[in-house]
Amino acid sequence: MRRYTLVGSLALALIVATVIVFTGLRTGSRTAPAGTPAPRASFPATATPQTLPIVTATPIPVIAAATAPPATATTLPATPEPTATPLLIRPTPPMQTLTPPVLTPTISVATPGSTLSRDVQAIRTRDVPETNSVTVLVLGGESVHLDDARDVYPASTVKLPIYLTLAHRIRTGEVGVTWETPITVRQADIVGGTGVLQNAPGSTHPVREIAQLMITESDNVAANLMLGRLGGGQDTNREHVLAGAAVVDDYLATLGVHGMTLRHGLLDTQAYANGTLSTTTSAALAQMLLLTQSDQATLDGATDALALLGERGTHNPWHPSDAVACGLTVQRIGGIYPASADRPGVRLDALIVATPSSAVRYILAVAVPTTPALESTVEAQIARFEGDLQFLLTGHWAQCVDTTTRQGAP
Repeated sequence: MRRYTLVGSLALALIVATVIVFTGLRTGSRTAPAGTPAPRASFPATATPQTLPIVTATPIPVIAAATAPPATATTLPATPEPTATPLLIRPTPPMQTLTPPVLTPTISVATPGSTLSRDVQAIRTRDVPETNSVTVLVLGGESVHLDDARDVYPASTVKLPIYLTLAHRIRTGEVGVTWETPITVRQADIVGGTGVLQNAPGSTHPVREIAQLMITESDNVAANLMLGRLGGGQDTNREHVLAGAAVVDDYLATLGVHGMTLRHGLLDTQAYANGTLSTTTSAALAQMLLLTQSDQATLDGATDALALLGERGTHNPWHPSDAVACGLTVQRIGGIYPASADRPGVRLDALIVATPSSAVRYILAVAVPTTPALESTVEAQIARFEGDLQFLLTGHWAQCVDTTTRQGAP
């Protein structure tokens, strides 16, 4: 019995061993054939795609190579193209011209040479009416004289020599007033035209204030009050004003100014009727400004007059001024005599100009006789001429805010 049991156990063990071997063989055939272990082993590792994003994610900080672009990114602002902005700040003017060379920066910035007269003539021909007088004095340089000995009516430009004569006579004691002497404006003193005193009869002002208003406001009442005192009177009676005009005339001769003659006061209807009007030339106006500018140490009233002309230059009463907006320094005296059906008129402008971007300083005097037909355009034409001349001499575009005369200007 035991023998059968032993035999049975052995048989059972043999069966179990056979099953184990058979099972092992079947599993082996599923796992890998002998020649290709690697590919199959990595296949289930396709679960490792979860590691691949991680593995690639670790290189993404390798975009710490992006620390290199910040280095380049910092260099990009170092070479910015805003250097192109200066080219915009220095405007290329609208070339409404048949002679482009006149406005090219090359000619403009160059120290005026032998071609200056030709270039000014070209601008003058294009910008202003046919009959005109132009004087240009480049301080320390060349001068241009184009028909500048032609006589024209001086209008308010006589106020500068009146001021200088008054300053001289107050210093020498040859006039019966001082700067502080009070003067009351009477109704009989009132004339029209420019100024503020015509609206203030009965008001009292010191001589200094009245003389200043004569320049800054181009005040006609003030000019006649000063001429009356220079003529030895205490009023604006015509005989005193005419005597004062003769005193100014004599002083102009003493200064060596040729081409300006004072024969009457402001808005003297009798002088208009008689045809005995005062005269000036653009050359005389330029010479007056040159004396005032260069002889400040010795010419009575010159420094004060230049300050007042500077105030006038920032708000010219008869055509747009861009002195403040463009950074120019302008000392200016001007005059208007409107044309009518029975007589011609005139526009005059005389100025000293300094430009911050240029060492060139110059004096310009321009006089343009007018007709009724020209009255509506002549002021804009003179303003355009002044802007173009400024660009020619300095390379600086003076009409940068003048939308009235230069619609296309920057």
